[in-house]
Amino acid sequence: MTAMLWRFLNSPANWCGLAIAIAVVFARAAGILGAYWWASVIIGYLAGYWLGKSLFGEPQLVVTDLAALDEALSDREKPEVMKETLQALRTIAKSNIGKYFSLKQEAALTALTVAIENLHQEWMRSKRQLSMENAFVAERLATEYLPDTVRQFVAIPPKFAANKIIAQNKTATQLFDESINEMHRKVEQLQDDLAAQDAEAFANHAAFLNQKFAPTGSVTNMLKEEKPHV
Repeated sequence: MTAMLWRFLNSPANWCGLAIAIAVVFARAAGILGAYWWASVIIGYLAGYWLGKSLFGEPQLVVTDLAALDEALSDREKPEVMKETLQALRTIAKSNIGKYFSLKQEAALTALTVAIENLHQEWMRSKRQLSMENAFVAERLATEYLPDTVRQFVAIPPKFAANKIIAQNKTATQLFDESINEMHRKVEQLQDDLAAQDAEAFANHAAFLNQKFAPTGSVTNMLKEEKPHV
């Protein structure tokens, strides 16, 4: 209840209503309004609230999925933190409680969480064969960069996010889309780096085997030349 009240009090709609109501109070203090000025305060607040709601959207009082995200990130040292965090992010995208995401954004966010999870699985299978810098980025994508991006985006009323320029001559929606796409490209780059290291390790292993079983030149040739037991 306290969190809901706090979100309502800090909503643009409430601030617009309060601004007009306070203006009415000042008008009364200046002697402009008469005996029924209090009715004007109420009407002014309601008008301001309606205006704020029209411009910035309804106050978002409940964002329960964020609680699951916060819980997943409460202990970043636990082994399952990445899995739980990615699952919480998928739930946020799927439920879309405050209608923050378009269908395209839901799909992009979900696809990114799956890509990060696949990268992590490939990384573990390859015995963490990534550079220290890339390994740091891979972990932070799941437990810091992506959760922070989502949390900050859903803190903005959807109508405001879609229509108001906030930075770099772009809306919050455009910046969110760019961030998701950029993170996805980074995951693909890390997957390519990991695959290249796996391929190099395989080539080195094959060269070792070919050298070990010289002069036949290769394991394949050795197997072909081996005579069956009678």
